[in-house]
Amino acid sequence: MTDEQKIKGFLLNDLLDRYERSSYFRTGTYSRRILFPASSSRKLMEMLEQPDEKKNFFLVLHSLKEENVLDYSWMRYEEGNLVDSIWLNPEQDAIQKAYHLAGRAPLKETLAHLERELTSRIHFVAGSRGDKGILHFLEGSREELKEKVRVPAFFTGDMETDENLLRFLTVLAQNEEPRLERVLSAELYGDSKYFEHTLKTRVLGILKKVAKDTEGERERTDEELLLAYGVSRWPEVYEFCGPVTILLDDGSRLDFRNARYGAYLNSETVRHIEKVQLAETERILFIENKANYVWAIQNIAQKEEKTLLIYHGGFFSPMKGRLFQLMIDAQKPGTKVDHWSDIDVGGFRIFERLKSTIAPMVRPYQMDIETLKKYGSRTMPVIDKQYLTTLERMSKDPTFEDFSPVIDYMLEKKVRLEQEAEIYGSWDH
Repeated sequence: MTDEQKIKGFLLNDLLDRYERSSYFRTGTYSRRILFPASSSRKLMEMLEQPDEKKNFFLVLHSLKEENVLDYSWMRYEEGNLVDSIWLNPEQDAIQKAYHLAGRAPLKETLAHLERELTSRIHFVAGSRGDKGILHFLEGSREELKEKVRVPAFFTGDMETDENLLRFLTVLAQNEEPRLERVLSAELYGDSKYFEHTLKTRVLGILKKVAKDTEGERERTDEELLLAYGVSRWPEVYEFCGPVTILLDDGSRLDFRNARYGAYLNSETVRHIEKVQLAETERILFIENKANYVWAIQNIAQKEEKTLLIYHGGFFSPMKGRLFQLMIDAQKPGTKVDHWSDIDVGGFRIFERLKSTIAPMVRPYQMDIETLKKYGSRTMPVIDKQYLTTLERMSKDPTFEDFSPVIDYMLEKKVRLEQEAEIYGSWDH
């Protein structure tokens, strides 16, 4: 690249950046110059200190004026020596020429292309009954683009990158199978590390936003965010403890009835499960947090031999949900089904998802006013106004009627309780 090309790129890109941020770009009404303040630009002043660069700069400036792309003015008494201001010609033909000379795609064309892509993906996800959280994100991005006339958050403005991002989100929105991160990347982009190097940070940012919008203030790790949509670096491992027998589609049988200290299955095995048998089970207890699950193996499973403990974790992946469903389908009439979570917004949402999608008979366990009072000294204060507002909405939402009394108590006392705090006190089960 020649010195003249560098100067031209520096000048035109700065002016085009200012144009794209201007009200003229957004509304089409021209009210003030798209101005580059040459006299206050440190980079330009440093450039003009060198005689050769100064000469080249003036040649480029004169050339661009001759092409009707821009105009400029001199500082008083410094004509031919010091430039005061440089401004972009507001005529659309001139602006298009500026884009061409800068080797840059016009933002309006980029926005129009991105809007078409978003609309196409929205129709596809909605038509396939894909994930509502991702669907709402796509709809919100399109609305932001149209209202603010800018590239929406998490997108780049680079057509190829944004199209690849939308492809990944579309897969997540309808995925029901475990997918390994690098295998999926190779399948979509022909490069096993493309997702990790180019898209992962943006995808995680989007999933954090989706989780916050749909699940409240609950924090989730990067791994949990992707696992909720079935994507992981390695196959998932699921944990349970109890009288379980599993039949696989190849006719083999896995008997875990003597695994008194916990058992494990990976996602590939779960894919091949044909049937689960729980002949001896009288109670199923889902447990959100790992520490409590480990504690329960020693303090519940060892005493209640006909109880099945299932480590739930956070918001389960599609394949983990399949295992949960198989176990619920295998229960005998009269089996008691409980779920034990944090007494907070996230815990309520986890319970409700399990109840609404897999186990309509499930009841809360140790998620009531009595538990809050019992461990009152270990509760955590709630001072965040948005969190309190979320609790207020939940208290009026029939979806969370199982927790209405405890939510009202939480609002009154402004407290919440993490599940781990319970295992260090006395216990009555």
